[in-house]
Amino acid sequence: MHTIERFICSKIKNEKLTKAEIVKRIGYRNISKGLRHFDDFLKGNFQNRFILKNLITALGLTPEEWNEVIQATNLEIEKEVQEEKLQEQLSFKPFIYCQTERSRPGQIFIAAMLRVDLFRIIKLPENFRSLCEADKTELRKELIIKKLSAYDGCVPTFGKITAFVQKLDYYDEISDRDVFDLNGDLMLNADYALKDIKKGKFSLNYKNRDLLPLF
Repeated sequence: MHTIERFICSKIKNEKLTKAEIVKRIGYRNISKGLRHFDDFLKGNFQNRFILKNLITALGLTPEEWNEVIQATNLEIEKEVQEEKLQEQLSFKPFIYCQTERSRPGQIFIAAMLRVDLFRIIKLPENFRSLCEADKTELRKELIIKKLSAYDGCVPTFGKITAFVQKLDYYDEISDRDVFDLNGDLMLNADYALKDIKKGKFSLNYKNRDLLPLF
């Protein structure tokens, strides 16, 4: 639980307020709707600017008190982000990424449900960097042929595969990445856009709950 959540819950309890009273003070006319948004906020959805802006008045706080709470919460969130990045770095494995004719999926819901963003990734063995260049080339071409044959040269909802970009290190320079054509041959002077990896994460949410684990 973040500082802002603990602070608000403590304030409500100590002053014997109800959530409905707080929501009304915040400025919601539709109390039921306000309660849903407020509950989402307390669960960690801090993107609601309307609540953030009006809570200071609703709780009878001074600007100094509120700023202190916000700063403490921001530090906690920043720490969480840094820990997540560190975990990503420690668990990083080299891969090849499929560039496609569409940068975004044609059907967002289907793409999220099937996790087709993962279909653009070709995993490389952890020892790939230590292989000789001949073995790297042979393995890379083998994996590329296998990927192209899986869905007739396409990535579901993203369309035709146009090229393959290789990422061997977590902290690498985009401009230094190698790009390969559909035969697995190195593309000299490849465009920067082909070297850029737009690796995202799809999610389906209902009432602040991630539904993807259900599929």
